[in-house]
Amino acid sequence: MNSGAADNKSKALLAFLRDTAGLRRTRIPAYGVTDTILWFSEVPPERPECRSAFDADSPADFPDLWLEVRKKRMPSRPPVPGAVSDWVRPQDLDQADREPELLPEITVLVERRVPHPNAPSDQGRTVSERFPKCGV
Repeated sequence: MNSGAADNKSKALLAFLRDTAGLRRTRIPAYGVTDTILWFSEVPPERPECRSAFDADSPADFPDLWLEVRKKRMPSRPPVPGAVSDWVRPQDLDQADREPELLPEITVLVERRVPHPNAPSDQGRTVSERFPKCGV
């Protein structure tokens, strides 16, 4: 048997094994132009959320781990100051990708004492109700 025929058979066998193994796995799409490859040797050791068995002092401590990247916790946001709390929408505060916008106007409610609706008029009982402030 010449070496050319052996090379062809070897390549055919490897292609068959690759295709057979691919039947049992989910196919990962090919890398795109904007994708970046991070080699294990480039995992920054000073970042506690990234660790690799290849960079560990004792790799035997990580028998099934090649690379672990822990998700960073979202920091809790500071409370909205009371002076502007009515001027922002609560749902806008949860958008981490953009700064919340101030509303162009708000309705200010003021308390007024009004006659109690169920009390007789001669008793003079009142209740506190909130009304929109006019002229703002």
